[in-house]
Amino acid sequence: MSLTDLKRKQQKQKPKTVSIEDFIEDAVNYAVGKPSRIEKAVNQPKRKSPPRKFRHATFSLSEASIRQLDDVAQSTGIAKSRLLRMFIHYYCDLTDEEQQALLTQVEGDAAKKG
Repeated sequence: MSLTDLKRKQQKQKPKTVSIEDFIEDAVNYAVGKPSRIEKAVNQPKRKSPPRKFRHATFSLSEASIRQLDDVAQSTGIAKSRLLRMFIHYYCDLTDEEQQALLTQVEGDAAKKG
């Protein structure tokens, strides 16, 4: 038997990623004699997750825009990503003329501040 035969028979198992909170809670369970939650999670069959509704995206925003978005998010309690989706939806619901008027207004406001 060669070394390559040994390699083929070994099955590498990727260690399960566990959050710090789960690890600590499992250690507490172990200390008091309760069963492990992590082992239960590993042994349970995996469920198919529903298709993702959102995709991660990266945008470049000015410091002023980031501050304004932070302020709106804090005052409304709405997540920044949800706010951006709402703003985009609102803009797309406008007519072409309304979109152009809004863009002209925003560019005019930026020129006054700049």
